[in-house]
Amino acid sequence: YGEERFRLATLSAAQGERIGHHALGFCYQVGHGVEKDLEKAREQFKVSVSLGLWHSFGCVAELLPKSQDLQRWR
Repeated sequence: YGEERFRLATLSAAQGERIGHHALGFCYQVGHGVEKDLEKAREQFKVSVSLGLWHSFGCVAELLPKSQDLQRWR
């Protein structure tokens, strides 16, 4: 299940789909079908935000260190 989710998210993100980048970020965040990598998750969520999926901004914020200024998430 996780490997298929990762595969489909990767294909969707490669086509520039914002939900694909969000889904790929989630896969990296929790380790679905791929080794968990919070930096890659954050990067995918940031791409999703840049494409207009504002829900991903909350995911980016969750992955920031507690001491980091939320205005400087880029």
